[in-house]
Amino acid sequence: MDVIELNDIKLLFVKDENGTSYIGGNQYWYPKEGYFTRGACGAATASNMLAYMLRMQQKLNTKAEYIDFMKKVYPYFAPSWIGLHAPWFIKGMKKFGADFGHPVTARCLKAPIWPIKRPSYQEAADFIGSSLKADVPVAFLALSGGDVKYIYKWHWMTIIGLDEENRKIKILDNNKISWADLGLWLKKSMLGGALIMLYQHISE
Repeated sequence: MDVIELNDIKLLFVKDENGTSYIGGNQYWYPKEGYFTRGACGAATASNMLAYMLRMQQKLNTKAEYIDFMKKVYPYFAPSWIGLHAPWFIKGMKKFGADFGHPVTARCLKAPIWPIKRPSYQEAADFIGSSLKADVPVAFLALSGGDVKYIYKWHWMTIIGLDEENRKIKILDNNKISWADLGLWLKKSMLGGALIMLYQHISE
């Protein structure tokens, strides 16, 4: 089985005051006041990507510290009433990088609403695999889930692994890791979505 994964997912592990461990951020960690938690999946995904790429483990050891970082990220990925579309995600990532001295270049692979115009599974796998091999997570926007387990509609997730043989992606979503069928999603999703990679690695 040919599986590609990030080199050190432990970089995203944090603990709360009780010693409970979590992996990555959760959109529902944002306070209800001042944040649109139901639409904050894009900001949570961006926080995961940036925390990993900036190697912020030493600064984000606790859940409270991770939440403070997520609050810093949120304004760049704040959703509108129709959510956060891929161009806005890319714009937010570039602006965050410019404002904090970590320039980044983003690339998007769209999965249009018309299945016939979508990339093939292999094209999508090559896109994801090239990012993971560079040790960079991939942002995944699903506008509809296509009845694929662990892929939800109007939702951003962080891709941290790829199983090429079984056509599946390893997803980090609100502190949970799951394997989802990317090949089936590309066929069944009614509205499509997008994949975003940051092919210029951010460094401190």
